[in-house]
Amino acid sequence: MSGQITVTALSITPVKSTRLQTVLRVELEERGARGNRLFHVIDDRSRLVNGKRLGELAQVVAAYDESGGRLTLS
Repeated sequence: MSGQITVTALSITPVKSTRLQTVLRVELEERGARGNRLFHVIDDRSRLVNGKRLGELAQVVAAYDESGGRLTLS
């Protein structure tokens, strides 16, 4: 191995466990890719809901407009 790393795809989602969206580039910050997994879903018992517990979340497309502070789920 030459020590080089090859990136073949980049994907992010603003809400954990929702459908990943392919992007051409990411801006890396201290906590990772900007805009990635900013939000998460919790249940009525204040527990994190993820794809293991609710696989249907992967069908939801999340979009976050940072300048307008608006999260859209479809």
